[in-house]
Formats: sequence, C-alpha cells, structure tokens
Amino acid sequence: MTNNSVIDIQNSHLKSKDLQDNTIQKNSFSPPICSACKGKMQISEGDVIYGDRWYHNSCWKEIQKLADMISQ
Repeated sequence: MTNNSVIDIQNSHLKSKDLQDNTIQKNSFSPPICSACKGKMQISEGDVIYGDRWYHNSCWKEIQKLADMISQ
C-alpha cells in the first residue's frame, strides 16, 4: 500500500465520520412543547415563540384574552 492510498483511506474515513456526526445532529431534533397546554407542537403559521417558550396559536390567543381580562 502506498502513502497516497493510506491518506485516501484516512480522508474517506474522516469524511464519513463528519457525515455521520451531521446525521446524528439532524436526527436528534425533538419538536418543541407548548408551554401552555404541554402538547407537542407541529410548527405552523401563527404559532408563537416568546423568549424560550413556544405556544400554539390557539393557546397564545387564550393567554392574550386572559391578559386583557386581568388588565381591565
């Protein structure tokens, strides 16, 4: 085996390791949990992120209604 062959094998191993690491990172995503109802979220238009908390659109609207009632 020549030096170039060894280098090629090492480089291919490093590339496949990088691809494996990226795949692991992509697969480790877990969907956020709504801070109001504690249900898993399937992110859709209208959902709210407030700080580090996530809310379904419908849950956020209920929170807004309660806040409006309290402030009156």
